[in-house]
Amino acid sequence: GQDGSILDPETGEQFEVGVKLQSLDQRIQGTLSYYDLTRKDVAESNGDYYVAVGEQNTKGYEAEVKAMLNDQWNVSASYSYIPTADVIKATAKSNYRVGQRINHVPKNTYSLGTQYYFDPSQKGWYVGGMYRHEDAHHAERGAVSIDLPSYNLLDLEAGYQADKWRLGMMVQNVTDEDYYSGTSPNASMVTYGDPRSYRMTLSYQF
Repeated sequence: GQDGSILDPETGEQFEVGVKLQSLDQRIQGTLSYYDLTRKDVAESNGDYYVAVGEQNTKGYEAEVKAMLNDQWNVSASYSYIPTADVIKATAKSNYRVGQRINHVPKNTYSLGTQYYFDPSQKGWYVGGMYRHEDAHHAERGAVSIDLPSYNLLDLEAGYQADKWRLGMMVQNVTDEDYYSGTSPNASMVTYGDPRSYRMTLSYQF
């Protein structure tokens, strides 16, 4: 803390319930869950020291589905909806207001991906892509608050699958979009997302 004292450790409680689904032929698999997380004695950096900001509550839903449309084409989708991410109790030393949304928690995030193999055996060449979206949110430290705009990213990939090895080539952030990827754990630093980047991977199964 400001006077060199040790702050109380953070504690929390989380409740979660969910369901998993799978078709009889195992070509479609999905999950759906709801969670309720309460964090107490949360501390955030104020520069040279930490401030106890109070108590926070987050409630949200997560869904994911993967499907094999046929022997050559796979698709996947995920969605996260966080309607509640609020300060529910603030300490006298913090600038946080009860009911204010906490740092770096977008309300909606989702992704859609696909992969296509040119051979029904799923060996040989394949191509794929992934689209990602994150809603606007904010970052705050002390009296300073900034808005982090929403962004959309597109990744593309191609590769070759053999019996024992796999070669993959990926282009991430194809459109080279400028965006903020988020903040450090206690909102003391806002970071830029990666620019267009190229990645090659080679894996071998023993």
